[in-house]
Amino acid sequence: MVEQLLAAAGFRLGTSLVNAVRPSVLLEEHRAEFEAVLARYPVANVWLFGSVARGEDRPDSDVDLLVELAAGASVLDILELDAELGELLGCPVDVVTTVDLKSNELLRHGVERGPKRLAFAA
Repeated sequence: MVEQLLAAAGFRLGTSLVNAVRPSVLLEEHRAEFEAVLARYPVANVWLFGSVARGEDRPDSDVDLLVELAAGASVLDILELDAELGELLGCPVDVVTTVDLKSNELLRHGVERGPKRLAFAA
C-alpha cells in the first residue's frame, strides 16, 4: 500500500544496508581471517593508519592499510587484496603501498599521524 502511494506521487521506497559497527570492531572480530587473507598475498609488512589506528573510527569509516610489497608483487595483487579484505570486513578498505608514499605528500602526512604495525599480519 505504501509503495503504491509513493509510486503515485512519483517516488519509490528504497532500502540500503548501512554498517552500524565500527571498522575497528570488525577488524578485531575477523582478526584470524584477516591474517589469513594477508598471508596469501606478497606483502612483507602491514601498517594500519587513519581513523581506525587513532581509535577515532565511526561506522562509516574505512580501514586504511599501508603495505610494504614483497618481491614479485603486482598492482593486481594490491587490487585483489583490497577487494578481498573489504568483502571480509564488510566495510571499505583502502590499501596503499610504501611506494605510493614517495610520490604523494598528502598521503605521507596522513600515514605519519600514527601508523600501527600489524604484527599479526605479515
